[in-house]
Amino acid sequence: MTMRNSFIPYEVGLRLHTESIETIINALLEKQETLYSQALNATDDFEKERCFDDLADWNYELIKLAELLLVDISHWVEREMKRLVAALPENFSTKKISYMESRNLFSDKTGVDLKKIPGDFELNVLRLFANCWKHNANPKPSEKLCKDLNINTDPALIVGLLTSKEVSKSLGSLLNLTEGNSKHYEINIVRAYAMCAYDYLTTLEQKLN
Repeated sequence: MTMRNSFIPYEVGLRLHTESIETIINALLEKQETLYSQALNATDDFEKERCFDDLADWNYELIKLAELLLVDISHWVEREMKRLVAALPENFSTKKISYMESRNLFSDKTGVDLKKIPGDFELNVLRLFANCWKHNANPKPSEKLCKDLNINTDPALIVGLLTSKEVSKSLGSLLNLTEGNSKHYEINIVRAYAMCAYDYLTTLEQKLN
């Protein structure tokens, strides 16, 4: 299927974005493996300690980069929703609209109840996550995000987003991820949400045809 105003089939664009995220992830994990290998092969105690310190720093940075990728996925969904609205018979592409306005327009013009599309709730939770990340110098979950993630801890007491066990565990559980079956838990959260976005947007595009 090819959307109006698109130079490539819509589903190809979605696949390429998903593959780009995976390429970034693989590069990040390769860096992690390199640091781990250097630590194991260190020739003296001082070098070994320094290498493991570098690895610990990178492992923390990896989680922060996973947060950034999740924000990208959220923005991706918002941009694509506006593109889908622009492909409707009444062309809204010249009108500046918010994400929530684009959702309402899509539902009004297609008769599709977005809340019934698989992934809609999870991606709206991701939008709340992204807003927490964007609007605070030291991100922490909002009351609304905690409510949707079924976190009972006072948000004021939670430090960080994916760096918080409460948030990462609850966010992953929305897509049936558990720490026990994942070597790179936070990275697999990113992978799961990328696929969730891909499936969701593919479904919406099909509703236009």
